[in-house]
Amino acid sequence: MRLLFGKICFIGLLFVVLSCKGTNKSFETIAPDSNKIDSVLLDSAVHVLIESLPDSTGIDIRLLKKLHETVPYSVLWVNARSGIERTDTLLLCLSDAQRHGLSPEIFSTDTLAFLKEKLRNSELSYSEMAQFEVNATLSFLKYCRAMQFGIVEPDVVLPGNYIPRKSADSIFVVKCLLNVRSNLSAFLKSVQPVDSNYLALQQMRNFYLQYQDSLIDSIPLLPDKKTVKLHTHDSIIPLVIRRLLITGEMTRETAGDINRTLFDEKLLKALDEFRYKTGLYLDKEIGNNTIRALNMSFADYVNRVDVNLERLRWKTAKPLGRKHIRVNVADMTLQAFRNDTLALKMNVVVGKAPLNKTPLLQSSVYEIVLNPTWTVPNSIVVKEISVLQARDTSYLRRHKMRVYYKGVEQKPDTIKWNRISRKYQPYVIVQDSGNINALGRIKFNFGNRFSVYLHDTNARSAFSRHNRALSHGCVRVSKPYELAFFCLPEFDMKDKKRVEQREILEDKIRYSTGLNVKTKSGKKALEDSVVMKTDKIHMYPLVPVIIEYYTCFLNEKNEVIFRDDIYGMDKSILAYLRK
Repeated sequence: MRLLFGKICFIGLLFVVLSCKGTNKSFETIAPDSNKIDSVLLDSAVHVLIESLPDSTGIDIRLLKKLHETVPYSVLWVNARSGIERTDTLLLCLSDAQRHGLSPEIFSTDTLAFLKEKLRNSELSYSEMAQFEVNATLSFLKYCRAMQFGIVEPDVVLPGNYIPRKSADSIFVVKCLLNVRSNLSAFLKSVQPVDSNYLALQQMRNFYLQYQDSLIDSIPLLPDKKTVKLHTHDSIIPLVIRRLLITGEMTRETAGDINRTLFDEKLLKALDEFRYKTGLYLDKEIGNNTIRALNMSFADYVNRVDVNLERLRWKTAKPLGRKHIRVNVADMTLQAFRNDTLALKMNVVVGKAPLNKTPLLQSSVYEIVLNPTWTVPNSIVVKEISVLQARDTSYLRRHKMRVYYKGVEQKPDTIKWNRISRKYQPYVIVQDSGNINALGRIKFNFGNRFSVYLHDTNARSAFSRHNRALSHGCVRVSKPYELAFFCLPEFDMKDKKRVEQREILEDKIRYSTGLNVKTKSGKKALEDSVVMKTDKIHMYPLVPVIIEYYTCFLNEKNEVIFRDDIYGMDKSILAYLRK
């Protein structure tokens, strides 16, 4: 009923638009003879319709109208028999949009099919043929745009996303329209993504889709703070086994007696496989986090895949280049790539929701700062530092923090810290460099308006935690030296002089941050009294970095894995995809 109502409303809107034009009367009353379409009347009806549609109807209409201003639209779909056949090809492709996590309804397939049948039976007036023509073109453009750039506009839908994305333009529209008359089927196939990550997610979608209607018994949650330990009995075990049998973590052979209540090694192995794929902590017990993930419906897993298929269709406006750094906030990891090969991977700490989310952005590392000082952000001074100093007057001194007012250092004891507020905070607090500094020994600067950066840390225990969304927005890296060496300029291993220069530069980073030199070149330079201490290393060329967010992706082992939606971004994208 909703589909029929939507179809009637859409067609009704087009009739209302056409009725606003003085020439419309003849369009509505004249119906062409079979296979004797008056091209002048049809072109006029199409022209009136395109000009009359409001820009607010959608981006595809705006693009079509902009092109029509310079190049008059040429009818594509109402060319006697061939037009109907092309529409059949288009409808077949649109109906298959679910493979990409998109509903065919997004592309007005019901309206298009309805009008196509009326055209096939010679039941349309010229105004109705114009509706069919324009609707087919808009559905076609929307599909091509969805495949190439995504259907969601992340800048509009996602707060916290600041990555510039490519979008469809007039050149793209011209390219699409030119291919309608040539080989439409081949072109529709060519616009679909084919990279390995995307295809793997499509396969995973099919995997969960086959179980979407499965009826499984929900596993009861345990009382607070209770877990089921390995080698103990519990009534939930048969339900856990049945759930793992469905998705293949257990087989009939490995499961044994599916009615048993013992949590044994075989079940632990299967559970760990499930928990690894879904981003859960691996331990020798079953807790409520594991139970909630097991209870998650297969439809929800399909939705998670669909959201990330959409993310993969987004294209960055700036190329990342052959050497770049990627941070996946949802996975809380950093990967460094060289020539599309993974050169380095590490755990990172990202911003804590809801107030300190790490912004999603694209930039380039332009310098490495060694032994950085830390100028404490004003928000942290107000919410944390002032409160801690008011309670403990030795706090700033113990953490080697200095207080400045208009550039002049102040004695902390003279300041009334309990008066500090968001409206009154005139001080600048700077933490000295060294082992106690919150930024650690190495900081990676890249341009952005949020004052975030990659950096080392003095609190290294956080990297072993499962949930590493703990920072105020910056990204703490667990392997700062390896990342610094990755960022250094590439060199030819056959060039002995360049190899020596590179080794000395690496040893300068070590020596400047309190470590011993390692290489022969570095030791010789130190013996020869070469200046080995430095505070900054400028990057040339710059090293691109992108901070992004994927909750389902193909990892370096070619496994599709899931992660929690820690910032709640999936919900916004899914709502747009399903509306």
